[in-house]
Amino acid sequence: MFNILKKHKKAETQREIPSSEQIRDIKIYNDLLYQGRIYSDFFNREIEVIFDLDVDIKYVKKCISHFNNLNNDIKNTLYSSFINFCNKTYEEYKDIERIVPEDISGADILQFISDGELIIEKGKDESIGYHIEANCVWEEEHGLEFTIINDRVIYVGEFADVSPWSKIENLDKEWNYKI
Repeated sequence: MFNILKKHKKAETQREIPSSEQIRDIKIYNDLLYQGRIYSDFFNREIEVIFDLDVDIKYVKKCISHFNNLNNDIKNTLYSSFINFCNKTYEEYKDIERIVPEDISGADILQFISDGELIIEKGKDESIGYHIEANCVWEEEHGLEFTIINDRVIYVGEFADVSPWSKIENLDKEWNYKI
C-alpha cells in the first residue's frame, strides 16, 4: 500500500461513482479520496490514481491525459533524474547491494520502478499539476516521487508528498534529484 493511503486508517467505502473512459474501478476511499486505476503510457502498465473528493473530474482527466502524453524533454529529464537519484542513493548507502547497473541510461531505468500512483490535487488557475509515487529498488523504504506542473519537472526524490503547488524555493535542494 502506498504512503498516501497509509495516512488514513478507516475501512474503504464501497460506494461507486460514475466511471470514466480513462479511469476504471473508481471508489471512494475513507470518505476522503477517490481511488481508481488508469493505464500509464509512461510506465507502460496500469497504476492507481487518487484525487480529493473536491477535485473536478474534468481536471483529473486533463492531468491523466497530460501524464500519458509527456513530451520527450520531460521524459528525458525524468529518466536522467531517476538515474541521478539512484546513483546518489547507492553512493550514500554503500552497504546496499547495487541492483541497478552503473551504466544504465534513458528509459531502461523504468524496469527498476514498480507499482505507481498518480496523485491529483485541486488545481490552481489553468495549470496542470500532479505527483506520482512509485516503488524503486534503490530506495525501498521511502520509494520514489516525482512532481510535474505544466511542462516542468519540479521534484524527483524519495516520497515526501511534494505537491505541485508547493513553493518551489522551499523544495530541499539536497534531496531533490531533478536534473
